[in-house]
Amino acid sequence: GMTLDATAAAHVNVTCSGTYACRGMTLDATAAASLDLRCSGSSACRSMTVRGPTAPGAVVDVQCDGAGYSTCRSMKLHAAAAASARFSCGTTGHAYYCGYGARIFCPGCDQADAPDGGCAAAANNNGGGGGGGGGGAAAGACSVSCTAAGSSGQSGPCHSMHVYGGARGANVTCVEAGGAQGTSEGTCSGLIVHAPHAAAAAA
Repeated sequence: GMTLDATAAAHVNVTCSGTYACRGMTLDATAAASLDLRCSGSSACRSMTVRGPTAPGAVVDVQCDGAGYSTCRSMKLHAAAAASARFSCGTTGHAYYCGYGARIFCPGCDQADAPDGGCAAAANNNGGGGGGGGGGAAAGACSVSCTAAGSSGQSGPCHSMHVYGGARGANVTCVEAGGAQGTSEGTCSGLIVHAPHAAAAAA
């Protein structure tokens, strides 16, 4: 896939709108001060790899919305070195599988030994120390939000997602709402929140 290099910018705002927009791309924002990514449309940002900022106080915000299906499906969000990260799926209409199978590597999740598989031991986690700079978000915060509005045919947001909380944890919210056209289903079905491996088992 294509690579979008955003490392030269201080604050990076990327919008991937439309069917297959940014699908399979790699977004490298490791040198940025913050990253805002908006994905909207069927399979927009699907299988996308996002390498978030690593600067002290860096904030990552990924929003997946619109009426498409499989938006942000199988995305890998590498936010392990950021101060805070937010990932949200809030599609509407006859949409399904927003964020299906995505992997969210939260702040404090040291991936040195397993960059795509999960978190290593907590020893090297980017931890503590106040660091949160600007942005208003608490240092180390990791928020994952999965919302189904209840339209008929809307199902499975964040299905089979993996959230790697790292030493600083993660907050995952799953909401289904009934509607006049039916009730959503399968929200966060099969979602797994992983704690870091025990230090003794890291090897």
